Amino acid sequence: MATQQTPFVPQDPSATGLQGRTVNDEIRNLIPGNSPLLELVAVGVAQDGKVKKSAGMISKQATDTVRFEAFTHTPPGYLQTVATKTSALVYTFASVAEIYVRMVFENTANKTVGVVSAISSTSVTFTSIGSTAFSAVAGDVLMRLGNAYEANSSDPAYLQKDDDNIYNMCQTFRFPTAASNSQIATKQVAGGDFFQRASKYAMIEGMRDIERAFLFGKKSSSGNTTEISDISKNVATTEGLWNQSGVVFDAGGNMTPSKLFKDIPNKMDSSVGDMDRVIMLTSKKQRTNLLEQQQDSIRIDQKSDPKEYGVKIPMFMTGGPNIEIRSHDAFNNAGHEDEGLIFLPERLKYRYLKGRDIAPNKDIQSNSTDGKIDEIFGEVGLQNDDGGVSIMRLINMS
Repeated sequence: MATQQTPFVPQDPSATGLQGRTVNDEIRNLIPGNSPLLELVAVGVAQDGKVKKSAGMISKQATDTVRFEAFTHTPPGYLQTVATKTSALVYTFASVAEIYVRMVFENTANKTVGVVSAISSTSVTFTSIGSTAFSAVAGDVLMRLGNAYEANSSDPAYLQKDDDNIYNMCQTFRFPTAASNSQIATKQVAGGDFFQRASKYAMIEGMRDIERAFLFGKKSSSGNTTEISDISKNVATTEGLWNQSGVVFDAGGNMTPSKLFKDIPNKMDSSVGDMDRVIMLTSKKQRTNLLEQQQDSIRIDQKSDPKEYGVKIPMFMTGGPNIEIRSHDAFNNAGHEDEGLIFLPERLKYRYLKGRDIAPNKDIQSNSTDGKIDEIFGEVGLQNDDGGVSIMRLINMS
């Protein structure tokens, strides 16, 4: 019999060793820390196809069709740019669709005023008003000052504009979880219900996928669907904020506090008021860079009220509306790291096909399958009510 001259010591734990092991029965899912977009969606009970708005700035509304529409009214332009000067008091314009006889304009370059006396093709003749002769050169911007009709006038000219149709599509999302009955019945080393845990993962990852679609998705360029020719199927996809944006701000490789305070508000559409609540989504890199730069130049003005808006985040004072800067994991990649999006949550709607909002769908496996398949499914899209004029795309931030 061998003589033991050293003490026995425990074995190193291993997957195949005999030594017992303690395994924590809680598995941490290492996802990014928040969902900055969908957490702004209002929650509540659906009644008559609408959800009563609660804390949260993005309202929620059902749609009867996969293609959902909205209308917005953009007023006719009141500024006209001179293309060429033909002769004294005669000028051409790229279009005269919004110019008619008797319309009065001020040349903003020299403050002279004239009234339109004749139009031929794209050529417009003016009559001077006042003691200074009306004059302009190519590139001058004329501002409409209404019109001037004679006494007992008749047959006024019309200047009317149709409402603009805006549409987007509901996209069908499906995030299944499948496991054999043998797998479900097997005791898991980490404890708990394996299938329930896998379903939770599907829900989390699915909602993150939907957020990314709401940010960067694109709808078909023609018709309502895109054909996947390899499987001969047509799919509808939703247009995200990036592709809905109507304004682009190029930071020129150097996003400074001055640009955030002054240049960005100045480039916002005139329909964005100084009191509107505005969100900026960008990468963690750009958010931290801006916060670092802004400590001395732009103070944190206040924090949003979670009871009113559903979130509590710093708001930064600018020369226009306050801007709430949040990082989003979808921007934390090489392609979008130096970019961002600015939008007004209250001009957005989360739309879902009636009866097909994001929800679980249980036991979708075939009868002969010795296993279980559940899914999270939904047919949803994101609507902007103003045609994208309030959405600004930020590029070249560094």
